[in-house]
Amino acid sequence: MSAEREPRTAAAHAPTHVVKRDGREVPFDTRKIRAAVLKATAAVGDADEGYATEVAGLAELALAEERRVRGGEGTQEYVPTIEDIQDLVERALVETGRAPVAKAYILYRDRRARVREALRVESSVSSSGVRVRASGGTSSWSKGRIVAALMTEAELSRSPAEEIAAAVEAKVFDAGLARITTGLVRELVDIELASRGWTRALRRQEPVSLPRHDLRRALSGLSLFAWEEEGQRVDAGGGGELEPWPAETGDGIEGPVAGELFTRFALREVLEEPLADMHVGGDLHIEDLGRPHLPLVLSVPSDLLARGEPSPGGAFALLEDLSGLVAECAFGLVLEDPGSVLQPLARGTRAKSPLGLAAWLRSAAAVARAGRRHLDLASPGERFSAFTARLVEELAQLDDHPFTPRLFLDVEEGLVLVREHPELADLVDRLCSAGRVIPTWSGRDERFAGPGCRRVGRERGALATSVAVSINLPRIARRAGPWREDAALELLQGSVQCALAICRALEAARATWNRRRTLRARGTFALVPVGLREALRILGDGEADPSLGARLLGFLDEAARRFSADDTTAAVVSPFFGQRAARRLAHADRERVRALDSAQGELFDARAALGEMAYTVGFRVSPVPWLDPGEAEAELLTTLQSGALHPVPPLSTGLGSSAPSRGRDLPRPAWETWARRRVSVVSRERDLFVPLPPPVSAEHSALEAEHVSSD
Repeated sequence: MSAEREPRTAAAHAPTHVVKRDGREVPFDTRKIRAAVLKATAAVGDADEGYATEVAGLAELALAEERRVRGGEGTQEYVPTIEDIQDLVERALVETGRAPVAKAYILYRDRRARVREALRVESSVSSSGVRVRASGGTSSWSKGRIVAALMTEAELSRSPAEEIAAAVEAKVFDAGLARITTGLVRELVDIELASRGWTRALRRQEPVSLPRHDLRRALSGLSLFAWEEEGQRVDAGGGGELEPWPAETGDGIEGPVAGELFTRFALREVLEEPLADMHVGGDLHIEDLGRPHLPLVLSVPSDLLARGEPSPGGAFALLEDLSGLVAECAFGLVLEDPGSVLQPLARGTRAKSPLGLAAWLRSAAAVARAGRRHLDLASPGERFSAFTARLVEELAQLDDHPFTPRLFLDVEEGLVLVREHPELADLVDRLCSAGRVIPTWSGRDERFAGPGCRRVGRERGALATSVAVSINLPRIARRAGPWREDAALELLQGSVQCALAICRALEAARATWNRRRTLRARGTFALVPVGLREALRILGDGEADPSLGARLLGFLDEAARRFSADDTTAAVVSPFFGQRAARRLAHADRERVRALDSAQGELFDARAALGEMAYTVGFRVSPVPWLDPGEAEAELLTTLQSGALHPVPPLSTGLGSSAPSRGRDLPRPAWETWARRRVSVVSRERDLFVPLPPPVSAEHSALEAEHVSSD
């Protein structure tokens, strides 16, 4: 038989009739198959008439071959049913490599089955009599629904899906149940998947749920976690409370419950098991997994949103745009370079007037409170020095609330401000201590733009902190041991690689989840050091040496840049986002030490080793006995090109009663001490616009030299 005549001969065996679901025989028509396949291709956005014709032809050939095998040409013994034809169409779709079209066809077939089921009267219930109860009502038992669910949700092929569905059906019928819930059906399906070793399918199929005990706790207003019960806010060493994480400020009952469900989904669905275990075990902490579809921070230049020429009306129109963007991030929004759009408001009203700039700031605070997100301002610029002074005065008049707008103020701008307006020095210091003004610094090739965001060169687009991962530095230090800096750096490098793998996985998943974005932004990853002071004390055998901290942060920054060099999303070392991690990781380490003590005897006192309820957050290492507050942080941050001093060191000398006073009755404000030392360090090759601090006393120099020699 020639190759040309074989298809025609096979087609001659094609059935002439088909049995419908009501038992009637009707003429066989391939055009109906073609129409059904065309609908499936259209459902996935790829309508292809030629492909639909091809599939219909394959189904006809398969039916002809089946009829020939059963009785030869001319036989009338084999008359296919509608279900037989649909099974052949599904097989043809899968074998031709059109999996999306196959899924669409299966879903279309299942929907039609549900419609037919809904149109049946109660007397037409299947002979088994089993009714399935779901949230939308009850329906008759259908093995086909299980098959469809396994093929679409667990991505199984039809044969094993039918095998598992048959096994579940047998168990249900043998139990003699009249009613069964969809939850129990899923559990039976999971048991069958596990017994057959279909672990991947089981992972895709299993539901994400919360135990009833946790739901009862949430309804009672209690926390779902022990580490959250230990304290809702953390004071990191005397510098005022850190800003709360937005999720902690009153999302009601729904927020924690939905957040925990999203967290469990992300850990199971997005991350590989070893990476998820690092979060669960406390080596790392992924920030705000409860809202994995949102970036943490958006940083937007004001001119990107400005409408027309700067005017008071344009400033309030800008606020309308900001209120919409605030909802598109999990932590907050930063408006960069606000001077050009807000200066008309400042010029139009007198200082401390309830109108103009003050009205705008109160409106911004109201937007932030309503959305439980931060809405902050960043560096108005040196040419807006008078506006910055007015802005600081107006910010001081606002109520002290977690979501009152903050000002990220560049160190050089801040020093110019207090030089030209010395009457504001104390006010700036109080705002720094309260976390309302946050000093920042920038390098030659990059500048700070917001929490986790840095600008490179002259780029002016929007930025987004996509993912932030906190690193448990005290655990790394304990594993390395005292005076083992090399071992600590090696462990830190491994943590950075794992943290970036987590960031890439979450960023890839977010790209498929949230497609309705108002603003396109270049993304960055934030690596957050948590417990820096505790780690330095462990490595220094009781003393926190800022120079060692500078080497750790420099290595962390260099590793972040190197391991993200091939990515479109750069990694940034950031002191923000670590509030929840500071509590959770400290709690995890305390529990770990207690378990070791109970299993191996009293190895060491857990309270002495771990101390506080939470680890320190950010770049704080003060108090250091041989340095004034701020000087320790200035030395610590010499290896970072850009960033923010957060939190600001407290206003205490950190020295004993016998320590030298450096010839001053009172210490300088901590932020100004840090700022001047910071400028002196990074500007050694150019003239400074501010005088350097006075020289240290001989007595203090000897004390510092003695400490260095002891190292």
